[in-house]
Amino acid sequence: MLRAPVRFGRPFGGGIAATVIPVQAGGRRLVLKLPYSGPAEPDPARTEARCLEIAHRAGLPVPELVAVRREALLMTRLPGRHRLRPRGEWRTFVRTLLGLLDPIHAVDVANERLPSYTPYPASDRGTVEPNTWERLLEALSQPEPEGGPRVFIHRDFHQANVLWAGGRVSGIVDWLHGCVGTPWADLAHLRWNLFDLIGMEAADFAVTEFRRRRPELPPYDPYWDVATGMSIGAGRRRDRFLELAADRL
Repeated sequence: MLRAPVRFGRPFGGGIAATVIPVQAGGRRLVLKLPYSGPAEPDPARTEARCLEIAHRAGLPVPELVAVRREALLMTRLPGRHRLRPRGEWRTFVRTLLGLLDPIHAVDVANERLPSYTPYPASDRGTVEPNTWERLLEALSQPEPEGGPRVFIHRDFHQANVLWAGGRVSGIVDWLHGCVGTPWADLAHLRWNLFDLIGMEAADFAVTEFRRRRPELPPYDPYWDVATGMSIGAGRRRDRFLELAADRL
């Protein structure tokens, strides 16, 4: 419980799954997070709290949990800022992001009570052709393809959830959707964001490089592009990503 004077700042912009408010309390820099719950994730605050505890115990660069209630959680505020695009050569940027996935997926969660990955419901069709949309819906209705071992995954891993300070990664944030699933589910979400903000060359490079780092994994299946893209709101870039995914089915 906080006993020092508390001062709340303006909510951070850009939040999709939660309202995030900076807090000053007795010289401590904290963050108050108010997640939006829904049918797919009815208790996101406690899910994130559990993921933070697991990740912190494993030594990952994540906020430290201070308190949690069903509708909110309080955590330490990490230094750094988001870096949506590389400042230099993008391959180095992508390799750095991929390097963060290795320790996440190596965390032992065999005895942890975490949700299991399941695809989110499909969003709006947007400008995707009806026949193509039907193919995508059919692909999404199929059983999940072989994706390697079930491991601890962030599920919302991408540039905006990685903080940088002094030219180095200072933290991985936003664990609302953490669960147990295939490594390819994390790679697919990063892949979509690389496509959106850098281009398809970077998205394809991420798959090739991840396979080089993790040769024991089965080949990447376009199912993961479909499962990721279908859960995102319609837009010109999202629609193009799904059309390219349909071409690979």
